[in-house]
Amino acid sequence: MKKTIAILLALVMAFSLFAGCGSKDSGAASGDSEYVSPSDVQPRPDGKAQPKDDTEEKKDETEPAEPETRIIVDEAGNEVEIPREINRVAITSVTPLPALFALFMGSAEKLVGIHPASKNTAMHSIVAELVPDIADVSTSFYEGSEINAEELIKLEPDVVFYFAGKEQEKELIEKAGIPAVAFDPFYDGNTGGDGNSIVKVTLEWTKFLSEIFDMPDRSAQFESFKNEIETLVAERIAGVPEAERPRSLIIANYNDSALVAGGTQSADYWIRYSGGINVGYELGNSTAPVNMEQIYEWDPDIIFLNSFSAFKADDILNSTAAEGHDWSGLKAVQNGKVYKIPLGTFYWFATTYDSPLMMLWMAMKQLPEQFEDIDFDQIVKDHYKNTYGIDLTEEQLARIYDPVPESHM
Repeated sequence: MKKTIAILLALVMAFSLFAGCGSKDSGAASGDSEYVSPSDVQPRPDGKAQPKDDTEEKKDETEPAEPETRIIVDEAGNEVEIPREINRVAITSVTPLPALFALFMGSAEKLVGIHPASKNTAMHSIVAELVPDIADVSTSFYEGSEINAEELIKLEPDVVFYFAGKEQEKELIEKAGIPAVAFDPFYDGNTGGDGNSIVKVTLEWTKFLSEIFDMPDRSAQFESFKNEIETLVAERIAGVPEAERPRSLIIANYNDSALVAGGTQSADYWIRYSGGINVGYELGNSTAPVNMEQIYEWDPDIIFLNSFSAFKADDILNSTAAEGHDWSGLKAVQNGKVYKIPLGTFYWFATTYDSPLMMLWMAMKQLPEQFEDIDFDQIVKDHYKNTYGIDLTEEQLARIYDPVPESHM
């Protein structure tokens, strides 16, 4: 009984306290005022402070979330809807891009698929040491030179980067339900233009990647290096009359069944802006098949063999390249002026963060007397240290200058 009375008394007291707290006049009677935090005060129209309206906070809480996609304009001028967050990237036939992309990102972590030629070149170059995880990137969505759409879908890419102008690739990628983003390997047609064609491509790709991944623009260091080398070369060759400039030829690719010369685009840019005269310009195309008769007709002073080819300079100097090709009667061969173009983070002939080095290397081969004081080895080492954070060994430097045959495209 006592226990029951105690419980009843406790309930009565609790009810009395609750009723007192709920009384409208309780605050006034006690002389206490309600505490208002400074953060809860907002100005009234008359300039006096007033408590913040709770509905404002609730309104903020109900604002729509940031969209999961956004629109960009790619390098072919297409508006493309891409995910705001991109974690899986496949790259098709724009073969210089995978190495540049991996170096830009600092790893190949976001790469899920690349062209087999890109993979082969990376694995037989210094790229495999700079971003070793590129070895794990798949090439399974290619069957020969063709894209297998089903295998591409299996890689689950968020976006696919493709070669601008290859409309069939674009259509295939879009039919697979994947955003297709064009990268253009050419700039102003690569016909020389403002003197920035190939190197400008590298610069523009870096800026475009910054936009796609919503990252700070990382192009300033490269642009500074580009400008430094271009200025150096331009100043050194400016006073050399055309009559004293070498007539040069770039062999764009060469194997047992094909001999392809560089013409009006990349080859012309490299030769012309590094102090030479491009004998292949008359081909009228970026590259074109040629025969030995045509090369003898040109009889160039210097021959540059692109590192796309498995042949070495000695194969031309000794006529041990393709069967039936005798190079011995050419002026360039007789004077020992046949050079294999280096392979660094990609073929120096194409788009790479090493592009400015190609300009200086070409100039030093064509007009060596203008650059006798230049320590090219040191410039290459400084570039690799500043750009990739690596101290090149002499063995690594030698491999850049003399690519292994297996690296060919």
